[in-house]
Formats: sequence, C-alpha cells, structure tokens
Amino acid sequence: MFSDWLTYFYPQIENPWQLHVGVFNLPWIYVVLHPLVLFGAYPSAIIVQLATLIAVWQICRRLRLSLGRSILVFISPPVVWGAFLGQFDGLLLLAYFAPIWIAPIAALVKPQVNIGAVRSVRPLWPYALAVLLALSAFLIWRWPLSVQYPAVGGPSDASPRGLMWNWSFWPFGLLAVPALLASNDVRVRMAISPFLFPYVGIQSLIGPLIGSAASNRWLFLAVWVAMWIRWWFMVNTGAG
Repeated sequence: MFSDWLTYFYPQIENPWQLHVGVFNLPWIYVVLHPLVLFGAYPSAIIVQLATLIAVWQICRRLRLSLGRSILVFISPPVVWGAFLGQFDGLLLLAYFAPIWIAPIAALVKPQVNIGAVRSVRPLWPYALAVLLALSAFLIWRWPLSVQYPAVGGPSDASPRGLMWNWSFWPFGLLAVPALLASNDVRVRMAISPFLFPYVGIQSLIGPLIGSAASNRWLFLAVWVAMWIRWWFMVNTGAG
C-alpha cells in the first residue's frame, strides 16, 4: 500500500533539495509539499489521497456527471490503483479548471496527465513563469538531466515492469496532436493528453476515463470494462 509514495515521493519531500532516484517530476512540487513531513509518511499519503479523491469528485461535478457515472469513476482502475500506489494524478487534473497560470506549471510536473490544459492558455506570462521555474530547477537540481532511473530489480525499484504496465499507444498517439491543438473541448484534451508520451501508467488515465464518462454512456461503459480487463491481465502477468 502506498508503495510509490513511500519509495519515491515521500523521501523526495523529506529532502527536496536533492533529487532522488526514480523521481521525474519538476522538483519544485516537492519543495511545496515539504510541510507534509510534519505528519509523517503514512498520514501524509492519506492526506494526499483524500485531496486527490476530492479533486476527482470536483472534476466530475464540473463536467456534470451523474451520480452513477461518478461512482463508476471512483471504482475504476485509474482511481483505485492510483490510490493504492499513492499517486496523485487526479489532483493534477485540476489544471484543466484552475487559474490560467497553473496549467503550464502543472504540465511540467506530469505532462502526460495535463498537457492538454496548456492548450487553452492565451497570455504569455504563464509560460514565462513556467520557463523560469524550469530554468531554476536546472540550476538547482540539474533537472531533468539529473533524473536517475531505478535499476531493474534494485532496492529502489518498487514498480512492476513490462509492456503490460504501459498503457501508451506510442508513437501512434502522436497522430492525435492535431486534434488536441484544434479542440476547445476539455473532455477531448483530457482524453488525448496521456497518449502523447512513450509511457503512461494506469493512474494517469483518470482524464480519459472522465472524458468518456462526460461524452457517451456506452463509450464510457466500454472504456470502464476494458480498463478492468486490461488491469486484471496487467497485475496477473507479474513484472515480466
């Protein structure tokens, strides 16, 4: 329980000025989260997961999902598995509905979740702020050049490996870039964003799931069932 939080995120929060193995996100996010160390490892994980679930609920409300569809979202693999690992992708989805300066910064934290939120940002100053944060992260942490990948099977390798754990359609997902750039529909942008990257974990697919739930009932049910079937095969194929 909370394996990703305990192995990667919390150690980074404890010592945010040194980039730890397996941490890929913009390091500033861990500086912001540093006060969570006052609560300890497990309580902080619970706090973040509660905040994530509240964020998912608010997004469902913003997209006017029915109670039934909202419940199905909450008992879907992206939400359940993400909470089990201690991930916070659902919280980052708020970038689609947050003030304009949030989106470019949030995209630096985990672009496969919310790169589509940047599509609706018009003024230049939010991008300038994001560039400033990225440059400062490079000067302080040498990020992203200093990112260290966990050795497979090593002590810091807490995540399963293998193709079944990757939900990306790379490189074919890049064919959806024109649709992302052309669409003003937040549901479309949420659905496309994760598939523009070489690797996507199941926890990063909350956006496409909610997007389908806000679009068509039968599409949503098909996606929901397909995710559970794929998730079952994923966890039963082991790390290979």
